[in-house]
Amino acid sequence: MLQHKFLAAAIACLTSLPLSATEIPLYETGPAEDAAFIRFVNGTQASLNIAGGQAKNVIQLTSDKPVSDFVPVAANRPLKGVFEQDGTKAPSETVVKPGEFVTVVAVPDQTKGLALQTIRETPEEFNSLKASLALYNLSSQCGQATLKVSGKDVEIFSNVAADTASIRRMINPIKLDVQLLCNAKPVGKPVSLGQLSAGERYTLFVLPENSATGTRLYPSTDTISF
Repeated sequence: MLQHKFLAAAIACLTSLPLSATEIPLYETGPAEDAAFIRFVNGTQASLNIAGGQAKNVIQLTSDKPVSDFVPVAANRPLKGVFEQDGTKAPSETVVKPGEFVTVVAVPDQTKGLALQTIRETPEEFNSLKASLALYNLSSQCGQATLKVSGKDVEIFSNVAADTASIRRMINPIKLDVQLLCNAKPVGKPVSLGQLSAGERYTLFVLPENSATGTRLYPSTDTISF
């Protein structure tokens, strides 16, 4: 029964998320009832290429557009790929369960050049009247990430540890500016999310950066590509 609830929620998300046909497919899709999805994030500041298992198709993620769309994939099957940047390669193998939305992130690594992190979400609810927000803290320089409404002492997410993701929050679809804090100190300028839309999902990525703070906040609207 719980599995059916997860699948129903994932299918509800599928019908509500914006659709796109711009992404190059890296993997074969699975049956619609599996509702398994994967996306990729470039957590570095240089262009990154990602190839599927047979390297037939390659997508490129830049620092200006570091987040791919979600793409539907066959559930419970190993999805092999290679992340490549300036001659450095990081192989990956990911299995996505039915009902999961999986994000694979490449971040800088002093030893290997690139390191991969995997974050998994299984939607349990869908509210067509609310906007869904999550915070992914992918910066080792931000030990505890907090997100506040800009100009107000109102916390949306509190103390999200590095290399983890928050629980999603349903909020009213309002126009929203936010301020990132790392270890209780403001980082960078406020970031505008614009007018949030009811029924849509948004992910805020805390990414490493070569700057004094070592961290930046990148907002993204979750989109499914076919």
